[in-house]
Amino acid sequence: DGRRPVAVRVRLYDGQNLAAGSQAAKGPVVRDDRPEVDDRLAPSVRCMWPMLHPATRIYVDMKIKENYLAGRWYPRRKEDLLAAVDEYLELKTAPPRGAPFAIVSPHAGYAFSGRTAGVCFAAVRGGTYDEVCVIAPVHRRRVRGIAQVETHGAFHTPIGDSPIRKLAIDHPLAKSNDDAFEDEHAVEIEIPFLRRLFGEIPVSAILVGAIKPEEISGLAEAIDAASRKNTLFVASSDF
Repeated sequence: DGRRPVAVRVRLYDGQNLAAGSQAAKGPVVRDDRPEVDDRLAPSVRCMWPMLHPATRIYVDMKIKENYLAGRWYPRRKEDLLAAVDEYLELKTAPPRGAPFAIVSPHAGYAFSGRTAGVCFAAVRGGTYDEVCVIAPVHRRRVRGIAQVETHGAFHTPIGDSPIRKLAIDHPLAKSNDDAFEDEHAVEIEIPFLRRLFGEIPVSAILVGAIKPEEISGLAEAIDAASRKNTLFVASSDF
Protein backbone atom coordinates (compact mmCIF):
# COMPACT_ATOMS: atom_id res chain seq x y z
CA ASP A 1 0.00 0.00 0.00
CA GLY A 2 3.01 2.27 -0.32
CA ARG A 3 3.70 2.62 3.39
CA ARG A 4 7.24 1.94 4.60
CA PRO A 5 8.28 0.34 7.91
CA VAL A 6 9.62 2.86 10.39
CA ALA A 7 11.03 2.74 13.88
CA VAL A 8 9.15 5.14 16.14
CA ARG A 9 11.27 6.27 19.05
CA VAL A 10 9.46 7.31 22.21
CA ARG A 11 11.17 9.00 25.13
CA LEU A 12 10.05 8.59 28.73
CA TYR A 13 10.35 11.93 30.50
CA ASP A 14 8.88 12.83 33.87
CA GLY A 15 6.40 9.99 33.60
CA GLN A 16 5.17 11.03 30.15
CA ASN A 17 5.96 9.61 26.74
CA LEU A 18 7.03 12.17 24.19
CA ALA A 19 7.43 11.33 20.53
CA ALA A 20 11.04 12.05 19.66
CA GLY A 21 10.70 11.45 15.93
CA SER A 22 11.01 8.45 13.68
CA GLN A 23 13.59 7.02 11.36
CA ALA A 24 13.39 4.84 8.29
CA ALA A 25 14.02 1.17 8.88
CA LYS A 26 14.87 -1.54 6.36
CA GLY A 27 12.51 -4.00 7.99
CA PRO A 28 10.88 -5.02 11.26
CA VAL A 29 12.85 -4.19 14.38
CA VAL A 30 12.59 -5.53 17.91
CA ARG A 31 9.55 -4.25 19.77
CA ASP A 32 9.58 -3.31 23.42
CA ASP A 33 6.78 -5.67 24.40
CA ARG A 34 6.00 -4.48 27.90
CA PRO A 35 2.20 -4.07 27.85
CA GLU A 36 2.24 -0.82 29.79
CA VAL A 37 4.12 0.91 26.97
CA ASP A 38 1.14 0.90 24.59
CA ASP A 39 -1.19 2.17 27.30
CA ARG A 40 0.99 5.18 28.09
CA LEU A 41 1.99 6.29 24.62
CA ALA A 42 1.43 9.95 23.94
CA PRO A 43 -1.59 10.84 21.77
CA SER A 44 0.85 12.18 19.17
CA VAL A 45 2.10 8.61 18.69
CA ARG A 46 -1.24 6.84 18.93
CA CYS A 47 -2.77 9.04 16.23
CA MET A 48 -0.02 7.89 13.85
CA TRP A 49 -1.00 4.24 14.09
CA PRO A 50 -3.37 4.13 11.07
CA MET A 51 -0.67 5.67 8.88
CA LEU A 52 2.11 3.26 9.89
CA HIS A 53 3.25 0.15 8.09
CA PRO A 54 2.20 -3.11 9.83
CA ALA A 55 5.90 -3.92 10.40
CA THR A 56 6.40 -0.78 12.46
CA ARG A 57 7.81 -1.45 15.90
CA ILE A 58 8.15 0.81 18.93
CA TYR A 59 11.43 1.73 20.57
CA VAL A 60 11.19 3.19 24.06
CA ASP A 61 13.96 5.42 25.35
CA MET A 62 14.43 5.04 29.09
CA LYS A 63 17.15 5.67 31.61
CA ILE A 64 20.38 3.82 30.90
CA LYS A 65 21.98 1.80 33.70
CA GLU A 66 25.54 3.01 33.47
CA ASN A 67 28.35 0.55 34.05
CA TYR A 68 30.53 1.04 37.08
CA LEU A 69 33.03 -1.79 36.56
CA ALA A 70 34.55 -0.61 33.26
CA GLY A 71 38.20 0.27 33.68
CA ARG A 72 38.43 -1.68 36.93
CA TRP A 73 36.90 -5.15 36.60
CA TYR A 74 37.03 -5.27 32.82
CA PRO A 75 38.53 -3.02 30.08
CA ARG A 76 37.00 0.42 29.52
CA ARG A 77 37.94 0.83 25.84
CA LYS A 78 35.62 -0.86 23.36
CA GLU A 79 38.46 -2.44 21.39
CA ASP A 80 40.15 -3.82 24.50
CA LEU A 81 36.91 -5.26 25.89
CA LEU A 82 36.03 -6.92 22.59
CA ALA A 83 39.49 -8.45 22.38
CA ALA A 84 39.30 -9.76 25.95
CA VAL A 85 35.82 -11.26 25.57
CA ASP A 86 36.70 -12.86 22.23
CA GLU A 87 39.87 -14.36 23.72
CA TYR A 88 37.93 -15.85 26.64
CA LEU A 89 35.24 -17.24 24.34
CA GLU A 90 37.86 -19.20 22.42
CA LEU A 91 38.73 -21.23 25.54
CA LYS A 92 36.26 -23.96 24.65
CA THR A 93 35.69 -27.33 26.22
CA ALA A 94 33.75 -30.20 24.69
CA PRO A 95 30.50 -28.71 23.29
CA PRO A 96 27.29 -29.67 25.10
CA ARG A 97 24.68 -31.87 23.51
CA GLY A 98 22.01 -29.50 22.33
CA ALA A 99 21.54 -25.88 23.38
CA PRO A 100 21.73 -25.42 27.18
CA PHE A 101 18.84 -23.57 28.81
CA ALA A 102 21.01 -22.51 31.77
CA ILE A 103 24.66 -21.87 32.62
CA VAL A 104 26.55 -20.91 35.78
CA SER A 105 29.11 -18.14 35.33
CA PRO A 106 31.43 -16.46 37.87
CA HIS A 107 31.19 -12.76 38.65
CA ALA A 108 34.69 -11.74 39.71
CA GLY A 109 36.86 -9.35 37.69
CA TYR A 110 37.90 -10.64 34.28
CA ALA A 111 41.53 -10.95 35.37
CA PHE A 112 40.40 -13.58 37.87
CA SER A 113 37.35 -15.24 36.29
CA GLY A 114 37.26 -14.18 32.65
CA ARG A 115 38.68 -17.47 31.41
CA THR A 116 36.10 -19.52 33.31
CA ALA A 117 33.28 -17.22 32.19
CA GLY A 118 34.47 -17.60 28.61
CA VAL A 119 34.17 -21.37 28.79
CA CYS A 120 30.67 -21.03 30.26
CA PHE A 121 29.42 -18.64 27.59
CA ALA A 122 31.14 -20.51 24.75
CA ALA A 123 28.75 -23.37 25.54
CA VAL A 124 25.78 -21.26 24.35
CA ARG A 125 27.49 -19.61 21.38
CA GLY A 126 25.33 -20.17 18.34
CA GLY A 127 22.26 -20.91 20.42
CA THR A 128 18.94 -19.27 19.56
CA TYR A 129 17.22 -17.63 22.51
CA ASP A 130 14.37 -15.15 22.90
CA GLU A 131 15.80 -13.51 26.01
CA VAL A 132 18.32 -13.97 28.81
CA CYS A 133 17.53 -13.98 32.52
CA VAL A 134 20.52 -13.26 34.77
CA ILE A 135 19.97 -14.30 38.39
CA ALA A 136 22.56 -13.10 40.89
CA PRO A 137 23.00 -12.59 44.63
CA VAL A 138 22.78 -9.04 45.93
CA HIS A 139 25.98 -7.84 47.60
CA ARG A 140 25.61 -4.21 48.74
CA ARG A 141 21.98 -3.67 49.72
CA ARG A 142 19.44 -5.31 52.01
CA VAL A 143 16.82 -7.09 49.92
CA ARG A 144 14.01 -9.30 51.16
CA GLY A 145 13.04 -11.65 48.35
CA ILE A 146 14.11 -10.71 44.83
CA ALA A 147 14.60 -7.38 43.06
CA GLN A 148 14.34 -6.25 39.45
CA VAL A 149 15.36 -3.01 37.77
CA GLU A 150 12.50 -0.52 37.95
CA THR A 151 13.19 2.52 35.75
CA HIS A 152 16.22 1.70 33.61
CA GLY A 153 15.72 0.57 30.03
CA ALA A 154 19.15 -0.83 29.18
CA PHE A 155 22.49 -1.88 30.62
CA HIS A 156 25.32 0.17 29.15
CA THR A 157 28.66 -1.42 28.29
CA PRO A 158 31.61 -0.12 26.25
CA ILE A 159 30.57 -2.48 23.42
CA GLY A 160 26.92 -1.44 23.34
CA ASP A 161 23.71 -1.43 25.32
CA SER A 162 21.63 -4.47 26.25
CA PRO A 163 17.90 -3.74 26.58
CA ILE A 164 16.29 -4.65 29.90
CA ARG A 165 13.07 -6.63 30.02
CA LYS A 166 11.28 -6.48 33.32
CA LEU A 167 9.45 -9.73 34.06
CA ALA A 168 5.89 -9.64 35.37
CA ILE A 169 6.66 -11.98 38.27
CA ASP A 170 3.52 -12.79 40.22
CA HIS A 171 4.88 -13.29 43.72
CA PRO A 172 4.70 -11.13 46.86
CA LEU A 173 8.49 -11.32 47.32
CA ALA A 174 9.21 -9.99 43.82
CA LYS A 175 9.84 -6.23 43.94
CA SER A 176 11.21 -3.48 41.72
CA ASN A 177 14.23 -1.83 43.30
CA ASP A 178 16.71 0.30 41.35
CA ASP A 179 18.73 0.95 44.49
CA ALA A 180 19.62 -2.74 44.79
CA PHE A 181 21.45 -2.51 41.46
CA GLU A 182 23.62 0.49 42.40
CA ASP A 183 27.30 -0.53 42.61
CA GLU A 184 26.24 -4.15 42.07
CA HIS A 185 28.75 -6.18 40.08
CA ALA A 186 27.11 -9.61 39.89
CA VAL A 187 24.84 -8.74 36.94
CA GLU A 188 26.96 -6.16 35.14
CA ILE A 189 29.99 -8.44 34.83
CA GLU A 190 27.96 -10.87 32.66
CA ILE A 191 26.54 -8.27 30.26
CA PRO A 192 29.56 -7.83 27.92
CA PHE A 193 29.55 -11.57 27.16
CA LEU A 194 25.81 -11.49 26.45
CA ARG A 195 26.14 -8.40 24.29
CA ARG A 196 28.98 -9.95 22.28
CA LEU A 197 27.16 -13.24 21.72
CA PHE A 198 23.56 -12.13 21.25
CA GLY A 199 23.61 -8.43 20.38
CA GLU A 200 20.51 -6.60 21.55
CA ILE A 201 18.75 -9.61 23.06
CA PRO A 202 16.51 -8.54 25.98
CA VAL A 203 18.04 -9.18 29.40
CA SER A 204 16.04 -9.72 32.58
CA ALA A 205 18.06 -9.12 35.73
CA ILE A 206 17.07 -10.54 39.10
CA LEU A 207 18.95 -9.95 42.34
CA VAL A 208 18.32 -12.47 45.08
CA GLY A 209 18.29 -11.32 48.68
CA ALA A 210 17.10 -12.94 51.89
CA ILE A 211 14.88 -15.91 51.11
CA LYS A 212 13.68 -18.70 53.37
CA PRO A 213 14.27 -22.26 52.11
CA GLU A 214 10.56 -22.92 51.88
CA GLU A 215 10.11 -19.87 49.64
CA ILE A 216 12.60 -20.91 46.95
CA SER A 217 10.40 -23.22 44.89
CA GLY A 218 7.53 -20.74 44.75
CA LEU A 219 9.79 -17.96 43.54
CA ALA A 220 11.44 -20.23 40.98
CA GLU A 221 8.06 -21.23 39.58
CA ALA A 222 6.95 -17.59 39.40
CA ILE A 223 10.12 -16.59 37.52
CA ASP A 224 9.72 -19.48 35.10
CA ALA A 225 6.07 -18.60 34.47
CA ALA A 226 7.00 -14.98 33.68
CA SER A 227 9.84 -15.91 31.31
CA ARG A 228 9.54 -16.66 27.63
CA LYS A 229 9.66 -20.27 26.56
CA ASN A 230 13.09 -20.04 24.94
CA THR A 231 14.98 -18.22 27.72
CA LEU A 232 18.64 -18.66 28.60
CA PHE A 233 19.11 -18.52 32.37
CA VAL A 234 22.50 -17.33 33.63
CA ALA A 235 23.25 -18.00 37.29
CA SER A 236 25.89 -15.48 38.33
CA SER A 237 27.90 -17.16 41.05
CA ASP A 238 30.67 -16.56 43.59
CA PHE A 239 31.87 -20.12 43.10
